[in-house]
Amino acid sequence: HTSTPTTFAPAATAAPGTTAIGVVMRPRLELTPDDAQWRMQMVRPRLRGQVGSATWFVQTELAGTANVLLDARIRLPITTSVKLTLGRFITPFSRAFLTPVPKLAFPDFASPVGDYRVGRQLGGMLTATLFQKRLKLFGAVFLMDPASLKRFRPVFMGRATFAFGAGMAPNMAPYLTAASPIGAT
Repeated sequence: HTSTPTTFAPAATAAPGTTAIGVVMRPRLELTPDDAQWRMQMVRPRLRGQVGSATWFVQTELAGTANVLLDARIRLPITTSVKLTLGRFITPFSRAFLTPVPKLAFPDFASPVGDYRVGRQLGGMLTATLFQKRLKLFGAVFLMDPASLKRFRPVFMGRATFAFGAGMAPNMAPYLTAASPIGAT
């Protein structure tokens, strides 16, 4: 079999008062001695926009038998270097958070990786970017079982990322997918 990611995605940020639409698809060709079939492993339409200084993002998964809301978040700037994110989104503690889906490698989608990562959760996160974008701090609290709102089990997480030389891009994805990123997490 072979898997090829395909993307039509809006820019990381939309202009104020605008909305961008895109989709990420992952078709898969399965070959057997008797048959060949195309399957859509991933079909993720997404909307991204900005209202004033707040940005928002919504993404669903349409591949498979059930439609699933993957992300629904709003990001509010508190200061020029501190932002508050609220909603359902990927926790900032995995490679999937730092890397755009088309850039993820085959092992990133493996079952063992999925079993141990926290993934998408309902919660809130503060992000601070300091020292000319060389240091990025994350602090978050997530509700680990959003399907059962009867059980509130908060989980607190933190992360610090430091880049040597030039600072990181705001979402860090271009920095980490560069030919030779230099930094530490």
